[in-house]
Amino acid sequence: MVEYFTAARVQDALLGTVVIFFFMFVFGLMVHVIKNLIHSFLAAILGGRTAFTIVNYVTYPGTIHHELSHALLAFLTGARVTGIHLVPRGKTLGSVEMIPRGGLILRSLQNLLSAVAPVLCGSISLYLLFIYIWPSCGLWWQMAAFLYIFVSILLHMDLSTADIKVALSGLPVCAAIVFLILLLKDSVWAEQFISIVRGIIDNLKSIWL
Repeated sequence: MVEYFTAARVQDALLGTVVIFFFMFVFGLMVHVIKNLIHSFLAAILGGRTAFTIVNYVTYPGTIHHELSHALLAFLTGARVTGIHLVPRGKTLGSVEMIPRGGLILRSLQNLLSAVAPVLCGSISLYLLFIYIWPSCGLWWQMAAFLYIFVSILLHMDLSTADIKVALSGLPVCAAIVFLILLLKDSVWAEQFISIVRGIIDNLKSIWL
């Protein structure tokens, strides 16, 4: 065991863990900053109300994708989704209400993954759109529709302050899990760790059923 947990392997696992979570948080924050810059630019030219309408309401399909991403990962990780609101109310474009369930590990997974869901699901959706839909867009209106949906999803892959707070509450436990996965992969200890993961899955099944 001592020989296996070398400094180099621990360092690689730690670096991999940092990179994974760095991407999720930083990408969401970058989109948030870019969105605010676009809003500020349009507000200087067209006024604040018009800029808000363009950035948020014109790209509303992205809001639907954003909120349904929260709901989907909350449900898949075993949380109880108690409300999905997709009708804009003032500056609130939508929201999802959920109640974490299970032990500490499950609740941490639910909080982190549901909070960063717009980044995770958005990345998958954009990839699938680009790979499977874009090659079929031969007419100008098809390209325009593709770009509209693509940009709408991209602009709403941002993480709000509330999202970050919820994600941070689950970060320590989830980071420890990812670190162990990277550290134990292809090792004699991997089987023991897999049994723990199977226990988590069994708990999820009991929640779902």
